[in-house]
Amino acid sequence: VTTLALTDGPQELLTSFQREHLNNLKGAIIGQDEGANTLYKNQISELGPSLTLYNSPEEFLTNIETKEVPFDFVISDMNMNEMTGLELLNTLKQNYGFTKDRLFVLSGGMPNFLERKIKNIAHTILTKPLDLNQVALSLAEVSRRALVNFSPEQTRQELLQFCEYIGPKIKTS
Repeated sequence: VTTLALTDGPQELLTSFQREHLNNLKGAIIGQDEGANTLYKNQISELGPSLTLYNSPEEFLTNIETKEVPFDFVISDMNMNEMTGLELLNTLKQNYGFTKDRLFVLSGGMPNFLERKIKNIAHTILTKPLDLNQVALSLAEVSRRALVNFSPEQTRQELLQFCEYIGPKIKTS
């Protein structure tokens, strides 16, 4: 398993505001290859989110049914024995209320017709080798959408932090 080399690094693509919110995200990685899953977890965790690994779709679905662990996003490998990533994501949307913007597929390549099907279900197809720049930008979008669920006080605090960040960058005439 390999990953693409980063030029500036994925963190440089994000504002400090976005980076801070990535630390609050919780995600799951589902796939059969335990070694690859661990590598992806280590790399994506460097961006900030906490991740839980599942070695099969069945293990993940059982966990959701019994523990109701809240996940902000799910990354599923495409090819697994029990069910495909497409089937798993469909199940998550239909039975567990996951929305498209919280679902990602990990794949080494696929035919165009399958890619179109996945794009109807998942937010992003993360390609192997893993491009951490793509992951960082996709998770920043998940983080942005999660802000909608903040309380008024949390939203006020977030806006103040954003204003502090953007203020020095605004040029006045």
